[in-house]
Amino acid sequence: MSGGTHDIREVLEALHDTFGKLDTAVAEYEALLSSGIRFTISRTGTFTTLRHGDTTLPQEGTSFLSVITAGDKKKAARIFMECMEGKHVQTTLHLADNEGRQMTVIAGPTGDGAVHGIALAEEPQPDAVHAVIHRVDMPLAAVDLVGNIVAVNKACTAFLSRDAETVTGTSLFEYVHPEDEAAVRACLKDAMAGDGQHVPVRLSINGRERAVIMDMAAIDSGDGVLIHIVEQAATPPAAPAVVTPDDMETFMEAAIAMTQLEESQSPQALYEQAIELVHTHLDDADSLVAVGKDGTLVIAAGDSAVDELPTDMHFEIRETLAGNGEQYERDADGRSELYLPVGTDGIAAVLVVTRDDVDAFSQMERVLLRLLSQQLGRAVRQRKQVGALQKYEGIIKKAVEGIYRATTDGDILEVNPAFLQMFGYKGHERELDELTASALYMHPEKRDTFMELLQREGIVRDFEARYVTRNRDTFYGRESAWIATEGDRQVVVGIIQDITAQKQTEEDIRFYNSLLRHDIYNKHQVAIGYLGLIDTDGLSDKDNEALSKAMAAIDEANKLIETVKKLEMVKDTEHLDAIDLDGLIARVADHYAGAAEERDIDIHHPPSGAVVQGTELLEDVFSNLVKNAIQHSYADNIGIYARETDDGWRVYVEDDGVGIPDEAKNKIFQQGWKGRKSTGSGLGLYLVKKIVEECGGSISVESGKDEYPEGTRFVLYLKKGERSAGTSDYDTPVMGVHW
Repeated sequence: MSGGTHDIREVLEALHDTFGKLDTAVAEYEALLSSGIRFTISRTGTFTTLRHGDTTLPQEGTSFLSVITAGDKKKAARIFMECMEGKHVQTTLHLADNEGRQMTVIAGPTGDGAVHGIALAEEPQPDAVHAVIHRVDMPLAAVDLVGNIVAVNKACTAFLSRDAETVTGTSLFEYVHPEDEAAVRACLKDAMAGDGQHVPVRLSINGRERAVIMDMAAIDSGDGVLIHIVEQAATPPAAPAVVTPDDMETFMEAAIAMTQLEESQSPQALYEQAIELVHTHLDDADSLVAVGKDGTLVIAAGDSAVDELPTDMHFEIRETLAGNGEQYERDADGRSELYLPVGTDGIAAVLVVTRDDVDAFSQMERVLLRLLSQQLGRAVRQRKQVGALQKYEGIIKKAVEGIYRATTDGDILEVNPAFLQMFGYKGHERELDELTASALYMHPEKRDTFMELLQREGIVRDFEARYVTRNRDTFYGRESAWIATEGDRQVVVGIIQDITAQKQTEEDIRFYNSLLRHDIYNKHQVAIGYLGLIDTDGLSDKDNEALSKAMAAIDEANKLIETVKKLEMVKDTEHLDAIDLDGLIARVADHYAGAAEERDIDIHHPPSGAVVQGTELLEDVFSNLVKNAIQHSYADNIGIYARETDDGWRVYVEDDGVGIPDEAKNKIFQQGWKGRKSTGSGLGLYLVKKIVEECGGSISVESGKDEYPEGTRFVLYLKKGERSAGTSDYDTPVMGVHW
């Protein structure tokens, strides 16, 4: 039997580890559902399911090749054949829609001759020049060959005191002073010829003149000019950096390179690419990428090791990781240090670039590095999304537990292969689409109970029920679920484990325990009968004492058997009744009135009108607490009273006795623990706690000067019951159990 218990523990530990992995994988997968498309393709190449969230796409029922661009059809067909051969693949494909969207696709075999997977829309790649313009925080605009503004960023529209919508499409010369128009046209002509130029210009902005310098450079495609606008300073600043405003072509070359990181297989490779870009486009600069992992700094790529960094660099990196934005130390012991956060929605890393000079980074270089850090953050996030898809495929799709997503109304959105196998719907997925979750329960009202718990608590663990398969067979399951938010709606994510074999084992154990208890109890009664036949008049005092101890030992053994029986009753509780608490407490007080009187103890129990949810075992709870107070507290008074709360009752059982030592308060509800002078089994208060919790309540103890200096007070929380004709007023013998 002990070996079996050990095996069960190992199984439970393995299950706990598995659920932990599943929780993580499901949480990551939930974040992808808003942009992901889930599909199943039959062996004939037809979409049998094609969904974006809850929406069935119109292409469902058509050939999967019909949604792929002509250039990718052969690639898609080859991937489909690989999946049919049992392989799992990851690739990118372009959709045959107006946008030609590129999708990251992860797919694999279902095991029954079909292919399933998920496609994640990649972020669209805008025109490189326009991408740079909109990501730079200094005034930039692009104009066509005659000076019409075709693109403009926020910094430029703010400089012009206009909205982007009202600037785009207008002519540059609407803002240029008439006397400067000829010079601007000449500069545009030179820029289009490949000769980058800058020109001082007066702009008319809201009726005011502003003196600026326009730096111009041809756009690589040859169909426009990029313009950088900077307000003229009284004294032109020194420009120590390699890339200057006068060299717009060099700036654009570097900027475009930094906004087009190549696809890589890991964030590590992306970090290394970023370092290489810094070395290529910024002379004499050292760089590194620092990542925070479990509270420690790790150098993911770059020119330094973490133990070589000075303390002040550690501090600046941690400040940037904490979300405090870009940091620029212009003079750190003769060095310039620039710290840029990688990403904006959750900082994953910090790009650190340094030079051995004071104030060594120009505004343009800082813009370049800012572009690089932003693009690096986007690329890493995309890579992690793909990694989450792979983890979903590797863990959830292959899990032996049934995993599902459903609406709070019970519409089933998605299930994994194990769920289909468990409920017998493998190959019959369409039928499952027509069902609600409650139809999978042998008793559909159990789903209502489950959802009530879930809506109230947000998460439910180890809910046991009997489920019905497609063939109307039944099995025992243990279900855990939680509420997840996806966009503007809530969904239920659940995991179901088949515990039929475990339940059968428990039934066998319960039967043998019951048989054993019954047999031992009967033998005890026989032993008591024989001991009762002994003529005690002829026994010595020593023999009489031994006989009394034997009778007491048998009596305690019978009480232990009764306690174990009640623990089993607690486990088997499925239904709670409405209990009249006043009547129950009155019976307990009457039962112990004689014992209390012998010790000069008064029991007070003012009526409260409380009706609570519970079972007949609640009587054992108050019996134990009152009996223990009489026997161990040395009190003069015992009080039992209730106070109503919003959704329940707080019930207090208190005495004015010696109290409970601090070291004992955290142990008294543990299985097997008992007081120093107790002769009981150590199960009494353990049983009390189990009964209260099974009734949906809780119990705690207060004693000592900081909690309840008058003695000891047990505080119970019990849920409200509804008084009706069926309210239970159990008239059962009070059975106290020692602790």
